[in-house]
Amino acid sequence: MLRNLLRSRRGATAVEHALILPVFFLLTLVMIETAWQMAIVAGVDHGARRGARWISLGAAAPTGMTRDERLAEIVLTSTGLPLSAGRLSVTPTAFSSFTQLGTPGAGVGGLGGPDQVVQYVITYQSTLLTPPARNLIPTGLLRFRTVIVAQNEPFPQ
Repeated sequence: MLRNLLRSRRGATAVEHALILPVFFLLTLVMIETAWQMAIVAGVDHGARRGARWISLGAAAPTGMTRDERLAEIVLTSTGLPLSAGRLSVTPTAFSSFTQLGTPGAGVGGLGGPDQVVQYVITYQSTLLTPPARNLIPTGLLRFRTVIVAQNEPFPQ
Protein backbone atom coordinates (compact mmCIF):
# COMPACT_ATOMS: atom_id res chain seq x y z
CA MET A 1 0.00 0.00 0.00
CA LEU A 2 2.82 2.44 0.83
CA ARG A 3 4.44 1.60 -2.49
CA ASN A 4 1.23 2.49 -4.36
CA LEU A 5 0.90 5.75 -2.45
CA LEU A 6 4.44 6.85 -3.30
CA ARG A 7 3.95 6.09 -7.02
CA SER A 8 0.60 7.84 -7.24
CA ARG A 9 0.59 11.14 -9.13
CA ARG A 10 -2.86 12.18 -7.92
CA GLY A 11 -2.77 15.58 -6.27
CA ALA A 12 0.72 16.45 -7.56
CA THR A 13 -0.60 19.47 -9.45
CA ALA A 14 -2.38 20.79 -6.37
CA VAL A 15 0.78 20.46 -4.29
CA GLU A 16 2.86 22.20 -6.98
CA HIS A 17 0.36 25.07 -7.10
CA ALA A 18 0.34 25.32 -3.31
CA LEU A 19 4.12 25.71 -3.34
CA ILE A 20 4.47 28.05 -6.32
CA LEU A 21 1.39 30.29 -6.04
CA PRO A 22 2.46 32.28 -2.93
CA VAL A 23 5.88 32.98 -4.44
CA PHE A 24 4.31 34.04 -7.74
CA PHE A 25 1.78 36.25 -5.93
CA LEU A 26 4.53 37.91 -3.87
CA LEU A 27 6.65 38.57 -6.97
CA THR A 28 3.62 40.11 -8.68
CA LEU A 29 3.06 42.46 -5.73
CA VAL A 30 6.75 43.43 -5.73
CA MET A 31 6.53 44.28 -9.43
CA ILE A 32 3.37 46.37 -8.89
CA GLU A 33 4.97 48.26 -5.98
CA THR A 34 8.19 48.87 -7.90
CA ALA A 35 6.33 50.14 -10.96
CA TRP A 36 4.17 52.46 -8.82
CA GLN A 37 7.16 53.96 -6.99
CA MET A 38 9.08 54.39 -10.26
CA ALA A 39 6.08 56.21 -11.74
CA ILE A 40 6.07 58.57 -8.75
CA VAL A 41 9.80 59.25 -9.10
CA ALA A 42 9.46 59.95 -12.82
CA GLY A 43 6.38 62.12 -12.29
CA VAL A 44 7.93 64.24 -9.54
CA ASP A 45 11.10 64.65 -11.60
CA HIS A 46 9.07 65.74 -14.63
CA GLY A 47 7.02 68.14 -12.50
CA ALA A 48 10.19 69.59 -10.97
CA ARG A 49 11.63 70.31 -14.41
CA ARG A 50 8.37 71.96 -15.54
CA GLY A 51 8.16 74.01 -12.37
CA ALA A 52 11.78 75.15 -12.58
CA ARG A 53 11.23 76.21 -16.19
CA TRP A 54 8.11 78.17 -15.24
CA ILE A 55 9.96 79.96 -12.42
CA SER A 56 13.03 80.68 -14.57
CA LEU A 57 10.87 82.64 -17.02
CA GLY A 58 9.76 85.02 -14.25
CA ALA A 59 6.08 84.27 -14.78
CA ALA A 60 3.65 85.75 -12.29
CA ALA A 61 1.59 83.42 -10.12
CA PRO A 62 -2.20 83.41 -10.49
CA THR A 63 -4.13 85.80 -8.26
CA GLY A 64 -4.24 84.63 -4.65
CA MET A 65 -1.23 82.35 -5.00
CA THR A 66 2.46 82.92 -4.33
CA ARG A 67 5.15 81.79 -6.77
CA ASP A 68 6.25 79.14 -4.24
CA GLU A 69 2.70 77.76 -4.05
CA ARG A 70 2.43 77.79 -7.84
CA LEU A 71 5.73 75.89 -8.12
CA ALA A 72 4.46 73.17 -5.76
CA GLU A 73 1.17 73.02 -7.66
CA ILE A 74 3.00 72.56 -10.98
CA VAL A 75 5.07 69.73 -9.52
CA LEU A 76 1.97 67.96 -8.18
CA THR A 77 -0.35 68.42 -11.15
CA SER A 78 2.09 67.63 -13.94
CA THR A 79 2.70 64.11 -12.63
CA GLY A 80 -0.75 62.83 -13.55
CA LEU A 81 -0.72 60.81 -10.31
CA PRO A 82 -2.77 61.25 -7.13
CA LEU A 83 -0.03 62.84 -5.03
CA SER A 84 -0.52 64.55 -1.68
CA ALA A 85 0.53 68.18 -1.27
CA GLY A 86 1.29 67.52 2.40
CA ARG A 87 4.04 65.08 1.46
CA LEU A 88 5.77 67.41 -0.99
CA SER A 89 8.60 69.70 0.05
CA VAL A 90 10.12 72.27 -2.35
CA THR A 91 13.22 74.15 -1.15
CA PRO A 92 14.62 76.71 -3.60
CA THR A 93 17.96 78.41 -2.93
CA ALA A 94 19.18 81.30 -5.10
CA PHE A 95 22.83 81.95 -5.96
CA SER A 96 24.39 84.79 -7.91
CA SER A 97 26.36 82.40 -10.18
CA PHE A 98 27.05 78.74 -10.84
CA THR A 99 30.45 78.98 -9.15
CA GLN A 100 28.78 79.68 -5.79
CA LEU A 101 26.76 76.44 -5.80
CA GLY A 102 29.34 74.52 -3.76
CA THR A 103 30.11 77.37 -1.37
CA PRO A 104 28.46 76.92 2.05
CA GLY A 105 26.25 79.86 3.01
CA ALA A 106 26.48 81.53 -0.42
CA GLY A 107 22.84 80.96 -1.31
CA VAL A 108 19.71 82.64 -0.01
CA GLY A 109 16.32 81.01 0.28
CA GLY A 110 13.86 81.89 -2.43
CA LEU A 111 13.25 81.69 -6.15
CA GLY A 112 15.84 84.30 -7.06
CA GLY A 113 15.75 87.24 -9.41
CA PRO A 114 16.76 87.79 -13.02
CA ASP A 115 19.91 85.94 -14.12
CA GLN A 116 20.31 84.23 -10.73
CA VAL A 117 21.03 80.53 -10.44
CA VAL A 118 18.43 78.62 -8.41
CA GLN A 119 18.84 75.17 -6.89
CA TYR A 120 15.52 73.37 -6.34
CA VAL A 121 15.48 70.48 -3.87
CA ILE A 122 12.18 68.63 -4.23
CA THR A 123 11.37 65.87 -1.75
CA TYR A 124 8.31 63.63 -1.83
CA GLN A 125 7.39 61.03 0.78
CA SER A 126 5.45 58.27 -0.92
CA THR A 127 3.26 55.79 0.90
CA LEU A 128 3.71 52.18 -0.02
CA LEU A 129 0.94 50.68 -2.10
CA THR A 130 0.94 46.99 -1.19
CA PRO A 131 0.65 45.37 2.27
CA PRO A 132 3.81 43.23 1.95
CA ALA A 133 5.85 46.36 1.21
CA ARG A 134 4.31 48.17 4.19
CA ASN A 135 5.38 45.25 6.40
CA LEU A 136 8.97 45.41 5.14
CA ILE A 137 9.49 49.14 5.72
CA PRO A 138 8.60 50.20 9.28
CA THR A 139 7.52 53.77 8.49
CA GLY A 140 5.55 52.75 5.39
CA LEU A 141 7.07 55.72 3.55
CA LEU A 142 9.72 56.07 0.87
CA ARG A 143 11.45 59.42 0.45
CA PHE A 144 12.34 60.53 -3.07
CA ARG A 145 14.56 63.55 -3.64
CA THR A 146 15.41 65.35 -6.85
CA VAL A 147 17.70 68.35 -7.25
CA ILE A 148 17.49 70.70 -10.23
CA VAL A 149 19.73 73.69 -10.92
CA ALA A 150 18.50 76.33 -13.38
CA GLN A 151 19.46 79.87 -14.27
CA ASN A 152 16.65 82.41 -14.36
CA GLU A 153 16.10 84.33 -17.58
CA PRO A 154 16.76 88.10 -17.53
CA PHE A 155 13.08 88.82 -16.82
CA PRO A 156 11.83 92.24 -15.68
CA GLN A 157 11.08 92.52 -11.98
